[in-house]
Order: sequence, then C-alpha cells, then structure tokens
Amino acid sequence: MSDSLDLAPIGKLPVGQRLRATYHPVATGYTRAAKDFPDRALFLCWPPYGSPMAAAALDFYTGNRVIYIGEGDGGCCADDNFFAALDKGWVEVAEHRPVQWSGLHDWITVYDRKAGVA
Repeated sequence: MSDSLDLAPIGKLPVGQRLRATYHPVATGYTRAAKDFPDRALFLCWPPYGSPMAAAALDFYTGNRVIYIGEGDGGCCADDNFFAALDKGWVEVAEHRPVQWSGLHDWITVYDRKAGVA
C-alpha cells in the first residue's frame, strides 16, 4: 500500500454479521464519526438504498470534499435527502464511469463544498 494514503475507514454492519477479509482495517462506527475527519475526504460507496445513512454522514461532515460511488438520484443508492443535500451545498468537480455490472448505472463522482455553505 502506498505511503501517501491516510485512511480512516469506518463502517457499521447489521447485528450478527462480521466483516470478511478486508484490504485495510475497518473500525466500527456510526455516521457521526464523519465529523471527526474534516481534513479528509468523505468517501461513500454504494450507500444503502432508502437509508438516511449517506445524508446523515454528509450532515455531520465538516470537510470540503466528498467522493461518492453509486447510482444517481432516483437510482438504488441512498435517499432523496442525500441527493437534495448534494444539490444544495456541493458542486461536482469530477466524474468517472467505472466498469459496470449489467443493469447498474453507477458513477464515481467527486464533489467540493460550495463556497459559503457550512
């Protein structure tokens, strides 16, 4: 692994489930942990459909960059509040279409906080 990476992965699993093999240690935590890392990007990868998790993490996060992997508004990731918050307080600065599974329409999108938005 590169020495230039500074990771602090945090995740929460349903009760009774365990993480399988990972490439980097993942600490157990909740969405409010996003506030503890304002100097790092908030990385959200396929947040659960219909779940308030992504919107809550975005609300707690005080940093300036979000990296989101998943389908867009109306797709099978996150909830309407998450996409509304992105529209209100963030500007898209980069996007990339990854290799996709049949029937999926995900993107890797990078957002920066809009100036003057807290």
